[in-house]
Amino acid sequence: MRKCQNSLLNLHFGIYDLLTIMTKKVRLFFILAFISLFAQCAFSSIPSSLGLGNTSDNPVKWRVEAKMTSSHEGIVTIVASIASGWHLYGTELPEDGPLPTTFDFSQSKGIVFTDDLVPSEAAIAHQDANFDLTLDWWSGRVTFTRHFRLMKQDINDATIGGSIKYMSCNDKTCMPPKTQTFKITPKPFTQAK
Repeated sequence: MRKCQNSLLNLHFGIYDLLTIMTKKVRLFFILAFISLFAQCAFSSIPSSLGLGNTSDNPVKWRVEAKMTSSHEGIVTIVASIASGWHLYGTELPEDGPLPTTFDFSQSKGIVFTDDLVPSEAAIAHQDANFDLTLDWWSGRVTFTRHFRLMKQDINDATIGGSIKYMSCNDKTCMPPKTQTFKITPKPFTQAK
């Protein structure tokens, strides 16, 4: 134990000696670098729900649910919660623009989809400074729904799986395209009382 304490003490004095030899500019650089690193660590630990911290790592949060609306029919609900100041691009965009949002349900089993995916609201056209194009996007929160029917009566044979490919930007920068995968089993139908 004593040996460890002496090593730490020597290291401390070694750093102190190094700092006294350095020029004022070099010391200032190291101090500012340390403060910057400390600030990044401190703010990245703040929950993103507060609207602070590291929301820019993933400004779009996804929730996927499926429930039966009768003994043999159901609905898939996909909710995108988009951080303030960010937007999620629409499903149809020009080729020279960003990646459009796409939904793939190819990993689903034991079900047949009875309609197309429908957003709760249409994407709104905006002039995008990042691409110098007029592009459609959602901000805030958008919900997508799609109806399905069981192929067999047993809900345990049904899974809804696939992926969402998307891209999000704010008015200054864009996140690289991301893929969110999902695989869920529909919640059973319960009759209202």
